[in-house]
Amino acid sequence: MGPAPDTERPWAEHVLAARAGDREAFAALVERFRGPVFAIAYSYLRDPHEAEDIAQETFARAFLALPRLDEPARFASWLNGIAAHAAVDRLRERQLAAKVASDPWKAARLARGANPEDTASRKETIERLAEALEEALGELPEDSRRAVLLRFFSGMSYAEIAELTSVPTSTVRGQLYRATRHLRERLRPFWEGPGRGV
Repeated sequence: MGPAPDTERPWAEHVLAARAGDREAFAALVERFRGPVFAIAYSYLRDPHEAEDIAQETFARAFLALPRLDEPARFASWLNGIAAHAAVDRLRERQLAAKVASDPWKAARLARGANPEDTASRKETIERLAEALEEALGELPEDSRRAVLLRFFSGMSYAEIAELTSVPTSTVRGQLYRATRHLRERLRPFWEGPGRGV
């Protein structure tokens, strides 16, 4: 068994070495960023097994794409982006994004209200809401979409989101303000107006 990776070495140097083909350097990056990547995946999925699966997928994607990373100093945010994309892809597969909206709890209550006794009309409304929500989320910039999911799906505070995504708390507040305004407008037919989106 060889010596443990030198995790005290600045991680940007590990990025350069890993990009040149140094597998030990990449192993050190995995060790250094495994926790944050898992946290991002878990904040979306709320399932430790799926979060671990997404973490492994994230590092596999990162290893393959590393030669295309031009700025080693951006490795952390670049890796976070890969993790978030992978987690959102998994959410879309499960259609769990339907629990998030400008009023996420209203969307969640509506979705939870579906049962075998629901009318066909109500089921259709729920399906349309999920589709509209996915489309509306897809229209958001990546950082705003991530902030919405972290805030409303996982219940993280502004400060926690800021720490996780390495931006000021004021930036998180701005992202959420613009994102929820956009979602509220796009999903308005489901809360107001003739037929309430039906």
